[in-house]
Amino acid sequence: MRRAAHAILIVALTACSGARAASGDSAGAATSSAIRAARERFNAAIASRDTATIASLFLPTYHLISGRSAQSHGVAEEIAVWTSMFAPITRP
Repeated sequence: MRRAAHAILIVALTACSGARAASGDSAGAATSSAIRAARERFNAAIASRDTATIASLFLPTYHLISGRSAQSHGVAEEIAVWTSMFAPITRP
């Protein structure tokens, strides 16, 4: 469920960056570039299971509400979620 929420967050960031770039203003282009760079760092951190980098990309006031109303508040709580997702799957 939280994976879906994270995917939605990434899609929302993509939509925002595309809308700003389409506006043609230089501030929008700079914002779009910053968002793209952050997304690239975020994706690379996920691929390498690097929770320190993931944590560095969230503000201290980070709060996520998923489409199913699951909530995650703060960097520490969010990193606990990622750490759990990165844990090896144990089978009985």
